[in-house]
Amino acid sequence: MKKNTFKVLFYIRGNRINKDGNVSVMIRITVDGEMEQLNSKLVVNPEIWDAKTGRAIGRSAKVLELNNREIPQYSSQSLNSYDCFVAGTD
Repeated sequence: MKKNTFKVLFYIRGNRINKDGNVSVMIRITVDGEMEQLNSKLVVNPEIWDAKTGRAIGRSAKVLELNNREIPQYSSQSLNSYDCFVAGTD
């Protein structure tokens, strides 16, 4: 049986700053070395983004909402879709 690899990475598009000074949070999903990039439609101030953890830094309500609900929700949806895909290919 072939081993499948799966990775979800959140990063910002620092070169595309909107009029409010925020940038889009992007999602990079990698399955078995094949990469796909998606726009999450989430925005964040680039000064508070931690590229190493893929999360925003701070304790404001918006940051907590982003880190504790929105980003995990995208991760969960991605993992569920991957699980369905793998189950269908076995």
